[in-house]
Amino acid sequence: MGLDNLNNEAVELLENYCSFVIGAKPSGLRMLPESDGLKLIAGDGMGGCFYEWHIDGSEESAIVYLTQYGETSRIANNIEEIITLVINCEEWCDALTAAHKSKDITERVINDKRYDEEWKESSDRLKEIIPIENIDLVEMLLDVVNAEPKFCPQLLSEDGLSSARSFKERPYPA
Repeated sequence: MGLDNLNNEAVELLENYCSFVIGAKPSGLRMLPESDGLKLIAGDGMGGCFYEWHIDGSEESAIVYLTQYGETSRIANNIEEIITLVINCEEWCDALTAAHKSKDITERVINDKRYDEEWKESSDRLKEIIPIENIDLVEMLLDVVNAEPKFCPQLLSEDGLSSARSFKERPYPA
């Protein structure tokens, strides 16, 4: 699946209900300079961005996420997995944070079924129009955040380059 193949309805639902804005640019507060190994694919609508990262300049790639606060992490192995995650988990950013803490917290966040009704309707509609795999989101997130090499970029801001922070450092209730 490629993002270019999504119809207008899917693009709109992803943006309005899943915080996945195809083609959005970073807020500029902190950003990753694009390169041959790093391609911007979407924003989150709040200043954060998703990138396709070609690991060490190779063909192997992963999807990484940069928050508006300068925190980074791998979030998926490919486009299909990130689409599957945002369609199936309303609180995908909380799930990503939880995956850096423990399996128990990750399961709790992903299996929480207290969805906003409009989000649930949009999620169901997206599942009708986008062919997605049925994957274990808990295992996928745990595997991807623990994969090597870690994604530890330098961020470009008006103050120059600085190291990105990890989601591991983000507080999360036990």
